Amino acid sequence: MAEEKKTNKQRLKEITDSIETGIKELFQSDKYREYLQTMSRFHRYSVNNQVLIYMQKPAATHVASFSKWRDQFGRNVKRGEKGIKIIAPTPYKKKVEETKLDPDTRLPMLDENGKVIKEEKEIQVPMYRVVSVFDVSQTEGKPLPQLVSDLSGNVQNYDAFVEAIRRSSDVPITFEPMEQSMDGYFSFDEQKIVIRSDMSEVQTVAALLHEIAHSKLHNTKVSDEHNPETAKISRSTEEVQAESIAFTVSAYYGIKTDENSLAYIALWSKDKELPELKSSLEIINKTANKMITDIDRHFAEVKKERGLDNEMLDLDKIPDPNITLADMNSYGYSYENMLPLTQETAEKLFNMDAAVYMLHYDDTEALVMDASEIKNFDGIFGIEKADWEKVKDNYLKNAEMSVEDDYGMIDGIINNGDNRSTVSKIEEDVKSGKSISLLELAEAIENEHKEQKRPKPQKTSKEKPSLIAKLKRPLPPQDKIQPKSKEREM
Repeated sequence: MAEEKKTNKQRLKEITDSIETGIKELFQSDKYREYLQTMSRFHRYSVNNQVLIYMQKPAATHVASFSKWRDQFGRNVKRGEKGIKIIAPTPYKKKVEETKLDPDTRLPMLDENGKVIKEEKEIQVPMYRVVSVFDVSQTEGKPLPQLVSDLSGNVQNYDAFVEAIRRSSDVPITFEPMEQSMDGYFSFDEQKIVIRSDMSEVQTVAALLHEIAHSKLHNTKVSDEHNPETAKISRSTEEVQAESIAFTVSAYYGIKTDENSLAYIALWSKDKELPELKSSLEIINKTANKMITDIDRHFAEVKKERGLDNEMLDLDKIPDPNITLADMNSYGYSYENMLPLTQETAEKLFNMDAAVYMLHYDDTEALVMDASEIKNFDGIFGIEKADWEKVKDNYLKNAEMSVEDDYGMIDGIINNGDNRSTVSKIEEDVKSGKSISLLELAEAIENEHKEQKRPKPQKTSKEKPSLIAKLKRPLPPQDKIQPKSKEREM
């Protein structure tokens, strides 16, 4: 008798149990270091999915579903490859009857008979299922775009990178001489970070990241309010969190740090219960993700200011000129590989089967599954750079046609010049030795005759702007976008 197919609930139970086992086992110095490498590559994923990827394929660098590799990246999964199981959101909507509340008092509204008024609302119910993804090493096809730029070894970029780290800090940073046994410290009383001034570049970056992590998580003047989960923890736990964050962020930028820095992790975790271990991982992941996002943003700013980034953002690299990266960052979302979109552009790209995301001000995103989600979402949308590269040619061509339509196409020819036959063109062909037909000559004569009869458009001092010029026009002031709190874990 064939084995009964497992239900989604059973599969979720199995994979959740494996996560708990995996978390307990990874707190050994070697395994933990490898796990943090995985976290650095998938810092936007949940801890659950990071652990699952680490357990099944520790060396994974970039994962996607079978269809996404094929349709969006032009790559195919190799025959015989086994998928990596992770947990994906599959929310569904249902209608429920709720008490209607007064918008001002938030109290139940009553009808003329004194009965509570009910109203039907559509709600989204969170649900999850087990899905398979594949690492890039399990695929073949078109090369991937460079997703992360490693820190260059030359001094100029190093200085820019340190400045980006400085801007990402919540407290001032100074460099001072100090004993060789110290790399730096965060001063609670003076609310500043001090780093030893005579260290190597790698040591300096690692020390900066370590102390910034302390200042964000273990600052007694702000932790109780902003990070209540870290307000009362041991000194050893503080060090584990700060060192883990520094290691993860360094790994993201390709900076190899001291391999002995996490040697004590097994001893620290020996008496810890699973909830405490998982809580620490979630704090480390959340803080590292925020630091990476901030440093990425500031690094791009510094390179632009100092003329280090020669690659300017061309118009064909911007899907929507009506919204900028600065708008997206001020909204509360920042990710170097995401390009912002307004609702109108999001709808157009979604209709072209592009992967469009709803961006949330808590720095999370959700993949749009249905066109109605775009209409009902009040925030900013986005598309990843790699996905934009796949569709930009067709999109910009459609946009150019739309601009031409705005001004009227007198001859029906779009931005390609006049390709009709003329007598002068035929004369040039004859002189060059080309053969012509009498039918072609007759057509050319008729075209010139029609052209002479056509009324000439009134000349104006203003020439018709090109698509590029139109896209560069100043934008009208826009109303502030009101974000809607909504999150999906992936």
